[in-house]
Amino acid sequence: MAMLFALGVIGAAAAGLITSKSLTDDYRSTTCSFFEAVDTIEYGNITANWTGINGAAVLLLNLKSLFSANFGNSSYDNSSVSSVTSTSTTLHNTLVTSYGTASPMTVPSANPTPSSATIVPDIIAKAGPLTNAATWYGAIDNERTTYEDAVTNSSTYLEKDLTTVTSNLATYQNNIDTGSERMSGMDRLFAQVDNTFYSITNQGDTIVSHHVRLGLLSMFAIAIGMSSLTLICPICICLFKKRWCNGLVWLAWESLASLMLVCFIIGVVSLVVGIVITQGCDVLYQSVTTSGYLTGVTSFISSDSQYVQYINTCLFGDGDILTSVGVKDTFSVINNVYGELNTLSPYFRSKAGATSVNIPLFETALTNTISGKNLLVTDSSNVDGTTYNLVKMNQISDSNAQGSIQSSTYTSCTSPVQDQWVMNFASCSSGYTDWTSPDNNNIIGSKTCLQVPDTVVVANRYTSTGCGGSFSTAVDDYKTSLNNQLTDGAADMNTLKTDLTGTVQTAWDNFADAIYTATDPASELKTNLTEIFTIVSDPSTGLTYNMNCGFFKDSFTNFHNTMCTGLVVTFYQITLSMLILATFACFTSFFLFFFAKYTTVHLEYQPSPNDAQAAKYMA
Repeated sequence: MAMLFALGVIGAAAAGLITSKSLTDDYRSTTCSFFEAVDTIEYGNITANWTGINGAAVLLLNLKSLFSANFGNSSYDNSSVSSVTSTSTTLHNTLVTSYGTASPMTVPSANPTPSSATIVPDIIAKAGPLTNAATWYGAIDNERTTYEDAVTNSSTYLEKDLTTVTSNLATYQNNIDTGSERMSGMDRLFAQVDNTFYSITNQGDTIVSHHVRLGLLSMFAIAIGMSSLTLICPICICLFKKRWCNGLVWLAWESLASLMLVCFIIGVVSLVVGIVITQGCDVLYQSVTTSGYLTGVTSFISSDSQYVQYINTCLFGDGDILTSVGVKDTFSVINNVYGELNTLSPYFRSKAGATSVNIPLFETALTNTISGKNLLVTDSSNVDGTTYNLVKMNQISDSNAQGSIQSSTYTSCTSPVQDQWVMNFASCSSGYTDWTSPDNNNIIGSKTCLQVPDTVVVANRYTSTGCGGSFSTAVDDYKTSLNNQLTDGAADMNTLKTDLTGTVQTAWDNFADAIYTATDPASELKTNLTEIFTIVSDPSTGLTYNMNCGFFKDSFTNFHNTMCTGLVVTFYQITLSMLILATFACFTSFFLFFFAKYTTVHLEYQPSPNDAQAAKYMA
């Protein structure tokens, strides 16, 4: 029976030996998870928009010294906004007048045989009305309205918000002072917890990784060794009459008996400790998953209820700890000021923010229309339009043109003519060479690009081609009508451009100066409050956007899982191995004792057959 129970001892010891090897790793994983949670809370988590208690404490301490000093010396007077309104009205009236001048403008037909005497150019058709923001004057007026509304509204709100701050300066300062003290208190608490547990766990690591682990390995190794003697020695005694093995049996009995006692004591103590730790795991789990549970637990111990409130906000609330700390309302007012200044900042003088975007665009469009880069009338179906008549002209003059009638209508041409006529060289097709010589016959017969306004004499150019007078006449008629349309349109566009760059631009400049006068104080105010905004309102660094502690739940859950499904399980497995080992060692030592006593009496003191006294005894 002793040998049978010895096998149980070996099995339990082997299981304990294997489990003990992971004890150090599980312990370190648990401590690492704990400090990861604590350090994240203390020093921040970028991915979770959390500055950290330490960072928040430092920032609030800085804000405490800056708030009254900076806001107390700040003011904003929006009386100059009235000038923005008046100059805006003047600008609007100027745009109305300018559009009134532009809207009747027309140009003659580009068709040699026109269906209508005049036609409205595209740029005039798209010039207004002012109520349509997709038109030129409408876009400028919409720009004016946008600027005026942004500056006047934000200036009004800014003055109101700043007055709210300055008139309640003492209250807001007190909120910041209280919040700073609370955050500094939490910072000290977590720093103390961090330092204390670091010292404990650092010493614990030495104990676990060296003393405890070495002790367990030694204990289980001794159990395996003594159990092995229990298996081997009886065989040697019974089969081979090796008397000296009896001493080893007594050694095994004494060792297993002592080991039994040690394992029972350690096992029972470990079991009690394990039960306590398991209860701690349950408390941690319930605290993280059940709202109000932590309040019930802390009601039995001396603790600051504010800290419990902070933790409940992080675990079960929206994570907005600023409200719990008491600075949310103060931050809201600061953010309002910051928001109004940000709305005004695009119009600051330093950014030339009141400059019109659409006036230069309109001017460029007029310039390109005057030069022919932009066609006056682009509708290809309008028989009086520029595009329609250019196509008809090139179907005669260019044998490469789509729908060319040169070879079918003008059969007298001795060689193909490849002249492409455009209003501006910018429209020339690829592969065509610009006509630049005063020689009418320059590059005749090759792909040539000519401008309608050029001085080329059409009748002389096509003499050598044999195309006949009707060919030259047809081309010249289109050239004349297209050129007349451009000349007439250019004169109107120049008038409109002069009005735009003169009267309209002057009115806009006066409007812009009024905006700069109104926003200069705001620009100065923003500079004075930059440090406060960096602490409170900046999306990257401000506490408003970087103090959400909702991630606490995940951190504590990770710590719970690491400790309670790792270290505690390993601890229980080792405890169970020791108790099983102690049980088997108890029975092994019990039967081993009787076996050792039996062999001592009946084998060790039995005379040898060669001994004389034995011979006499046997006779």
